[in-house]
Amino acid sequence: MLLETIEHANDIKKIRKEDLNILAQEIRDFLIRTISVTGGHLGSNLGAVELTMALHLALNLPEDKIIWDVGHQSYTHKILTGRKDGFESLRQFHGLSGFPKRKESDCDVFDTGHSSTSVSAGLGLVMARDITGGKHTIVSVIGDGSLTGGMAYEALNNAAKQETNFIIILNDNKMSISENVGGVSKYLNNIRTASGYLDLKKGIYNALQRTKRGDSTISRIRRAKSSFKQLVIPGMLFEDMGITYLGPVDGHDISSMVSVINDAKRVEGPVMIHVLTQKGRGYKPAERHPARFHGAEPFDIETGIPSHPRTVANYTDIFSTVMCKLGQRDEKIVAITAAMPDGTGLKRFAAAGGDYGLRLAVGLVEREVEAEGAPRFYVVSAGYGISYGTFHAGKEDGVVNRSRRRRGILVIETGTQVEVGGGHRDRIAGQGTQIVGTAAGKVLRETVIRAFRIRKCQEGAGNYLAAVR
Repeated sequence: MLLETIEHANDIKKIRKEDLNILAQEIRDFLIRTISVTGGHLGSNLGAVELTMALHLALNLPEDKIIWDVGHQSYTHKILTGRKDGFESLRQFHGLSGFPKRKESDCDVFDTGHSSTSVSAGLGLVMARDITGGKHTIVSVIGDGSLTGGMAYEALNNAAKQETNFIIILNDNKMSISENVGGVSKYLNNIRTASGYLDLKKGIYNALQRTKRGDSTISRIRRAKSSFKQLVIPGMLFEDMGITYLGPVDGHDISSMVSVINDAKRVEGPVMIHVLTQKGRGYKPAERHPARFHGAEPFDIETGIPSHPRTVANYTDIFSTVMCKLGQRDEKIVAITAAMPDGTGLKRFAAAGGDYGLRLAVGLVEREVEAEGAPRFYVVSAGYGISYGTFHAGKEDGVVNRSRRRRGILVIETGTQVEVGGGHRDRIAGQGTQIVGTAAGKVLRETVIRAFRIRKCQEGAGNYLAAVR
C-alpha cells in the first residue's frame, strides 16, 4: 500500500503523480475504518483529503506553515506527517489529539480548537516571518462556516494591508459553482498569476508613477480593471478589500490545486484561494448526512448506523425537549446558537416554530446578557469536553469566571467527579454560585436543573449544560 510508505513529512513527494489518486483513496479508507471504531470528525476530513495532499506537495514542511481553522479537518495532515499509527488512540487519554498539537509534531504550528482564528494567527506568523527576514510560505485554511465569524473578517481587514505573501485557502464545501463563471475565472487566474503578467504589471505601474500624472492614471486603470473583474470574478468582496482572489478551484483535483498554490506563492500580498470540496466525499452515508458525520460516534461501516445507539436521553436531548416546551408556553423565547443547531439540540426548537440563529460569544455574556439584566439565559455545551479536550474549555472558563460576580447561577458539568468542579468549587466558593459535578454515563438520581424542573435523567458523555438564572 502507498499509505505504508508515508512515515515522515514530505514523503508524499516520493509518490508518482499518477498514483496520487490511489493514495487519496487509501487515506479515505483508513479514515473510515479507524473512525468507525474510535469516533471522530469524519465528514470534514473526507472532504479535505486532496486539499491536504496538494498543500503537502506544494509546500515544504515544517519550514512552511499551515494553520488549520478549528483543526478538526487536520486528520490527513497528521497522516502525511507520520502519525498514522496514533489513530488507534484518537481522542483518547494520552492518545492522538483530534486537533493540531505542537507537542505532537513540529508540523503543527498552532494549537487550534475554535473557529475563525486561523487568519489572524497566520497573519501574526507572516509578520514574524517578515521581521526576522524569513522566506517561507504561510497558509491559513479556513472553512466557509468559520468565515462567518467576525474575528475572521477583522483578520482579513488587517491582512489586506500586507505587502508580502500570505495565502488564505477558503475551503468551501457547499459546491456552488457556475460553469460560465468558472471558465472565465480560471482564464483570468492564469493571466493574473503568470510570472510575465505580474512582472509586466509591476513594471508598468512603476513607470507610470515616475510620470507627472502617474498616480491618477494608475487609479483609472485599476478602476477599469475592477469593473471588468466584477462581471466575471465571484470573489470581488475580497478583491475590493485588497486581497487577490483565485478560484473557484476543484478541491478534489490535486494537480489543479498544486498549480494554483504555486501560483499564489508568487503573489506579493495576501491571496485567497477559493476551493470547492464535498463534505463526506467517498462515503455515501456521510455524503447523504454530513451533519450526522461531523462528529461521529463509532459506527457500522456498511450502514453508517452508530455501533452503540443511545437508548436514553442525554443532556442535549433533554435541553432540546425542554426548550420546545418552553417555546410552546412563551413565544418570546429566542434560542441562540453559534451555527450548531444539531449539536446543541436546537434544530427541533426551530422546526417547532421557534426563533434561533443569532450568534453570541460567551465572552460577551456579561455585557449582552448579565449586565442588561436578562431574566434567564442558558448555555449548552460549555466546559471541558470528554472527547473535545480544550475545544470548549474557553467557554467554560467564561461562564464560571463571570459567575463569580453574579449570584444565583447554577452550573452543571459532566465528566468524572475528579475531572469536574474541584478547582472551580474552591475558586468560587462563597460567591453565590452552585457547581454540580456528575459522573459520565451514570444515572443522576436526584440531579435537578431547577430552571427546567428535570429529574432522574441519564447523562451522555461530552455534553454540558449551564443554566444562568
